[in-house]
Amino acid sequence: MYDSYKKFITALNKILEITGISLMILMLILISYQIFMRFVLNNAPSWTEEFSIFLTGWFVYLGIVVGVNEGLHISIEMLVARFPKKIAFWVEIFVNVLIGVAAFLLAWHGMLIMQRLSGNRLPATGISVALVNLPLVIAGILIILSLIAKVSEQFVQRRSEVNG
Repeated sequence: MYDSYKKFITALNKILEITGISLMILMLILISYQIFMRFVLNNAPSWTEEFSIFLTGWFVYLGIVVGVNEGLHISIEMLVARFPKKIAFWVEIFVNVLIGVAAFLLAWHGMLIMQRLSGNRLPATGISVALVNLPLVIAGILIILSLIAKVSEQFVQRRSEVNG
C-alpha cells in the first residue's frame, strides 16, 4: 500500500509541475496580450489583469506543494548534518510535522476566507472571490498528503537502517 501511495504522490507532483508551468505560460500570454492591447491598440481589456492575479495564486500555491514534495523548503542542513543520525531523524520528522501544521492552518484559514468572501465577485471577470482563495485549501490538503508519504518513507528508511 505504501508503494502505491508513494507512486500516487509522485504522479500528483508531476501533474502539479505541468499544471503550474501551464498556468505560468497562460499568465505570460495574458499579460503580453494586455500590454499589446494597452500600448499598441490603446484598448486594454479589464479582465486580463484580474485573471492573471487569479492564475498567480494557483501557480504559486501549487508550486509550494511541489517544493514541499521535493524538499525545497528552507532548512538548515548544515546544522542537522552535524547531529547523530538518530537525532537528525527526529529533527527531520519534527520539521515535517511543523510543515504539516502550517499546511493544516493554510487549508483551514483558506476555507474560512472562502466562506466569508463567497458572496463577493471580482468586478471585471465575475469570478467568485472564494475561488481566488481555493488554492490555499487545495495546497494545504496536498501538502499534508505528501507529508504523510514523506514521513512514512523516513520511517521505512530508518527501519531498514536499524535492521540493516
